[in-house]
Amino acid sequence: MPNLARVLPPTPQPAVDERTLIALAADGDRGAARALYEAHAPRVHRLAYRLCGDADLAADLVQDSFVQVFRQLRTFRGESAFTTWLHRVALTTSLNSMRKVRRL
Repeated sequence: MPNLARVLPPTPQPAVDERTLIALAADGDRGAARALYEAHAPRVHRLAYRLCGDADLAADLVQDSFVQVFRQLRTFRGESAFTTWLHRVALTTSLNSMRKVRRL
């Protein structure tokens, strides 16, 4: 009898939906927080880059934005899409940081 592990392809792991990731990240699950970060960081970077025009500063703004996102994740009510809420937090964080940079 052949070894079934070599014959059958591995079964794909079920994809975790975004709401579950949000709930897990809000409860302190670092893996869920990392998954949310990896899924949305490129979009936040594009937004930050459009605002500041500098790739290094945009990378810093992404980090600042996600710090705020994870601090405020419990306030996300789910009435809008997570990406909409994330965009707003990232925009506000980036604009506030840009004001500080311009002041200096």
